[in-house]
Amino acid sequence: MHRKGTYRELRAAGRIAPRQQVKGSFGAAARDPRVWALFAIYGACFGIELTVNNVLALYFIDYFDFFRSMDAIQAVQWAGAAAMLFGLMNIFALADALQQRESGFQLQFPVLSGNGTALSSIPRIRLIALGLWIALVLVWSVLYAVRPDLLEPERMVATLRASGQSALVGYIALSCLRPFTLIPSTVLIVVGTLLFPDRSWFVMISSLGGVVLSALLIYYFFEFLGIAAIFERRHAPRVRWLERQMLHKGFWLVVAWAMFPFVPTDVICYVAGTLRMPVGRFAAGVALGELPVVAFYVLATSELFGA
Repeated sequence: MHRKGTYRELRAAGRIAPRQQVKGSFGAAARDPRVWALFAIYGACFGIELTVNNVLALYFIDYFDFFRSMDAIQAVQWAGAAAMLFGLMNIFALADALQQRESGFQLQFPVLSGNGTALSSIPRIRLIALGLWIALVLVWSVLYAVRPDLLEPERMVATLRASGQSALVGYIALSCLRPFTLIPSTVLIVVGTLLFPDRSWFVMISSLGGVVLSALLIYYFFEFLGIAAIFERRHAPRVRWLERQMLHKGFWLVVAWAMFPFVPTDVICYVAGTLRMPVGRFAAGVALGELPVVAFYVLATSELFGA
């Protein structure tokens, strides 16, 4: 059991042995493998912690546009405050908290191992994310090729209706998380019209909002991947030219692409995110281009199915 209090209080309460009876404790501690495990843990992490504390504010200023938009003094103040939060976080020692439990050592090993794995993966996090995305696309593509009935609107409507009162939440979730499920937005619009036949305006607004939100998720994901930086190393002038074109003409390109019903809107999201098109213009372009498409599918589905 973890004992708290000063040694004097603990000895007065009889909870630990008197000073004269405590002999050989250093040798016993030195023979405990847990002591040397903690020795290695703190030795490995404390130096990194101090290094990060020293350079974190400068890192924020150099690599984050939020701080670049400020004047020098204000940037140092805000970056220093953010770095201070990291230092304050270290006051709450996870290792010490875990040691208070009977199974603290067993819990500490997987926690620290997971932290180490995550930290070592940071330099390759973009490559890992790209690999996971490609794997996800392949899995869903094969699944939909083998089971095309999974994309049938009637089947999806039956599944959502079977969930009872959660049908609305399920439909909104599917609309927003479409980049992860690869369900075509047109299928979801038809599903919403069949699921809520008396709420055409709701289906239009929620479908359009879902399309824009899913487009933003794709945009930010491909911006995070930094694919443009990879091409920029060898083809910097061409990448710069493409970025300028997306800045000046990208809005109408996005509108036209999103409005054309026979091409996937996701493709223009990949391009806009990769070339770092201004996100406000991108979202507005997607919304304007998708508006007539969403309206057409809602009205056509209502007429065809008598919704």
